[in-house]
Amino acid sequence: MREIQFRAYLDDFEEMFYRVWIVESQLYADLDGKPWDVLDLDDRVHVMQYTGLKDLHGNEIYDGDIVECYAG
Repeated sequence: MREIQFRAYLDDFEEMFYRVWIVESQLYADLDGKPWDVLDLDDRVHVMQYTGLKDLHGNEIYDGDIVECYAG
């Protein structure tokens, strides 16, 4: 069973945040070192779920990532 985790891109900050939780249509995120800000999920928040896969460098692959594959 894969671990369920999310990351979110926030338009207001123009940055990707990896420490996020979603509870009842609200996003809890560690923003600028502040303790867990709460944001409503709207058009300015882009949430991606971890696929359970990693690339050759060990980086986690999330839904929406663009990956390059080579056929052997």
